[in-house]
Amino acid sequence: GLQKDYEALAEEFEELGHEEDLSVLQDATVIGMTTTAAARYRKVLERVSPKIIVVEEAAEVLEAHIITTLTRGCEHLILIGDHQQLRPNPTVYKLAKDFNLDYSLFERMVKNGLHPHTLSTQHRMRPEISVLMKHIYPTLLDHESVMNFDTISGIDKNIFFINHNKEEIHNEELLSHANAHEAEYVVALCRYLIQQGYDKSRITILTTYKGQLYKLKGMMKKNVFEGVRVTVVDNFQGEENDIILLSLVRSNRDGSIGFLSISNRVCVALSRARMGFYCIGNISMLAKKTELWSNIKVDMEERGCIGQHLMLRCQIHPDTAIEARSANDFKAAPEGGCTRDCDVRLKCGHRCRLPCHPADREHKEYKCYEKCPMKCDQDHACPKYCWEDCGPCKVPVPKIIPSCGHEQMVPCGVNPAEFRCRKPCEKILQCDHQCQNNCGNPCTDACKVQVTKEWPCGHNAITDCHRNPKTTPCRHPCPQQLECGHLCQGTCGSCLQGRLHVPCRNGCGRNLVCSHQCSFPCTSDCPPCRMPCENRCFHSRCQHQCGDPCPPCNEPCEWHCRHHQCTRLCGEMCNRLPCNKPCRKKLPCRHPCIGLCGEPCPTKCRVCNHEEVTTILFGTEDERGARFIQLEDCGHVVEVSVLDMYMTQKNLTDETGTVSIQLKVCPWCKTPIRRNLRYSNFIKEALADIEEVKRKVRGSTDEILEQATLIKEQVKAASFLTESGNTKARLKLEDKFVAMDHLTLGEVAVIQIQFEFLTVIDDYNKMMRNRKGSLTAADRLLFQRRLDLLKTKVMDDRFKYRMSDQEINDLHRELKRVHLEVNLSMLTFGIRKHRVALSQQESTEIHDLQAIFDLGAFVSSDDLDKGKAVLESIRRRHPELSPLTKEQKAEIVRAIGLSKGHWYKCPNGHFYAIGECGGANQGGRCPDCGLAIGGQNHRLAEGNVHAPEMDNSPYAAWSEAANLNNFNLDNLV
Repeated sequence: GLQKDYEALAEEFEELGHEEDLSVLQDATVIGMTTTAAARYRKVLERVSPKIIVVEEAAEVLEAHIITTLTRGCEHLILIGDHQQLRPNPTVYKLAKDFNLDYSLFERMVKNGLHPHTLSTQHRMRPEISVLMKHIYPTLLDHESVMNFDTISGIDKNIFFINHNKEEIHNEELLSHANAHEAEYVVALCRYLIQQGYDKSRITILTTYKGQLYKLKGMMKKNVFEGVRVTVVDNFQGEENDIILLSLVRSNRDGSIGFLSISNRVCVALSRARMGFYCIGNISMLAKKTELWSNIKVDMEERGCIGQHLMLRCQIHPDTAIEARSANDFKAAPEGGCTRDCDVRLKCGHRCRLPCHPADREHKEYKCYEKCPMKCDQDHACPKYCWEDCGPCKVPVPKIIPSCGHEQMVPCGVNPAEFRCRKPCEKILQCDHQCQNNCGNPCTDACKVQVTKEWPCGHNAITDCHRNPKTTPCRHPCPQQLECGHLCQGTCGSCLQGRLHVPCRNGCGRNLVCSHQCSFPCTSDCPPCRMPCENRCFHSRCQHQCGDPCPPCNEPCEWHCRHHQCTRLCGEMCNRLPCNKPCRKKLPCRHPCIGLCGEPCPTKCRVCNHEEVTTILFGTEDERGARFIQLEDCGHVVEVSVLDMYMTQKNLTDETGTVSIQLKVCPWCKTPIRRNLRYSNFIKEALADIEEVKRKVRGSTDEILEQATLIKEQVKAASFLTESGNTKARLKLEDKFVAMDHLTLGEVAVIQIQFEFLTVIDDYNKMMRNRKGSLTAADRLLFQRRLDLLKTKVMDDRFKYRMSDQEINDLHRELKRVHLEVNLSMLTFGIRKHRVALSQQESTEIHDLQAIFDLGAFVSSDDLDKGKAVLESIRRRHPELSPLTKEQKAEIVRAIGLSKGHWYKCPNGHFYAIGECGGANQGGRCPDCGLAIGGQNHRLAEGNVHAPEMDNSPYAAWSEAANLNNFNLDNLV
């Protein structure tokens, strides 16, 4: 199948990639890759077959990973690493603990007696730090390059262990540990080092637990510490930095030190610093647990590099020292120095207001916030701070503007020639109103003086002077009543003077068969309800929208009591009778239940809730022994005898006896009754009727798919939809067919209507293209825009679910109007072209019709039909105004089947044919204009002539020319 074909092609593609890699690798002198990549490209490596393989950090790589890098051609394997630092980390901890899989091949070989070559000289740490490593590497030597590192500024010692006994906290979520005291101290120390002038990239904070890592990051503000790396020790092997701050975290009463008992991790943690190393932790507790920590503690005590406080010293005032026991002690050096004032005289003459700060001693970055002492040429004082650029003086002073001669208050430092005069312009516009702009700005091109203007529709409105009523929509409220009965809420302009009304925005508000109110705007046919379905039984609830059919529940019916038992499914009609025996149960208040056997017990008590239970609704509530049913849908209790009668009655809507399909409602609150065991059959009967209505509203799936498929094929076959101007319309139609199984009949009907409208619009476009010689360029552009507007309105997004009768009729009427306007323009163009002399009545009819269209006023369908009849009447009386195309003439001649020369025309130019010999032997009347046609004795009636334009005949069939053609003139003597 497709899956196998895909896998085969994928494998072939991978092989081609390997061949490409191989061609590159075979030409390489050195190939570098991770052990993971070596396993992935095992086949390629086998074919390259390198003779020498070097593995870096081999003591941290799993043995299996190294094996994958070895090929048959390997002759020399070089492992470089340190088995006294971090070991490999198997994903499964049990494999490391029980089977020693955390031993690398490197360490296994060393411990099995294979002698390694050891590098004894270190090039990283200053001697004060490398001395720590001699507890792990006794023969370690220092290279001369580490002897002359600069001492750490602001601290007496380059290496120091801060010893404390503040207890750790356990992070249950991360299953890790943190120490708030250490985190605060390390963050404060880091800030102090930054204040000494150290670049943030030269400082790294290490910790041994992830819990402490997150606590540190939470304390370090981005704008202060961005650039300082914070990570756990395990992620820093093989790396180094100038200054390392180490947080050991562990400090507890149990003396548990966890990972800190492993010498490999301790080795990595203590060997990352180059110039300065500062470690904080409970060193005393650690020294009691391992010999390594005990030796380190003794060694540091002898060197004076361990204690409960770190000695800070001001670089500028060396006599000032700070004993930093906690993070609060760093506050004595707010800027990294001490609390004395800096008092350095700046270049501006003011003194530095900061406390002593070792960084930025030249005050290149310092901003003086004293008031600027500078003054402009006019002796105006600068209002800015001393560190800010003074810029041009902004004090307003009177100046004369050269371009207009007005005096203005201009900023002192601004050239008046560059200043725009703010005095109102005194010039008069072409509309006779004064310019509304300032003198320094160009005169307004859109006068905004409010004036009263008359729109082409006849409405008067107050508007801006520059607005043209012919191009600006009228904002007068549309006064027409829509077909739905509501008053139109659009304006005269938005409704095109009542021709295309905006959609009715009034809510429908009808109660649907499902008991919900229709949430759609006003419509004659409500679409399916889109509210969540509220139908439910005691087993489950419907998850569909309310307008979709509900599947019946197929669980066993739960309606049973000691007297009766329903044996059918929940979704079927129950086969038991209601039980009228009193319920014998006790309520939580210990009073008898007021319900019936087998029904859910009402939560109301006849004693405890006496007033509520006996409130009169039907008059039977206070009778002795009255029994009640509690409605699950709303919680109200109703007396059962009355409720039985109410539930069995038909829902009559009028005097004709018409039965309405709807659920019964609670007599108290009108909530539809959907769940109740006693009345389940009545509810199921009503729901069955409702489901039938839903199916009819929505339509059957087969019918919808059949109609939708048919329309889809029509859309696909419509070639005009592939034209560039119809792309959006086509895409919108195609989008509606994406989920055809979810369409309703109403939505299918909308698609059908839209497609039909688009087809008609395209027919009109074709008519204008075919008759482009009968329209001016301006008229073609005008009508094209009108048709494009109609196309946009037809495909409006609001027509997704419905299209009201009002909207359909408006669109149909507007298309009819455009068609009549096009024909009127063609007619008037033909009258001018052929210089047709019209009668007074004809001229008046054309003028009146054109005037209506020019005003843009509403024209009814009947009036449009009358206008069409007027144009057809004029064309009949003047046939030159409706010339036939060559194709039409050819079709007519073929249909009649006469030879050439048989076509004639009446005095008004209407065509007709004479059969047989083609001579006129019979008279008649023109069906178009009533004038005499034909003739007698082979002579045409007066005004009738031969019509060669119909069949391209050179002469009539009965004529002298035809007779002469019967002879060969060359034979005549």
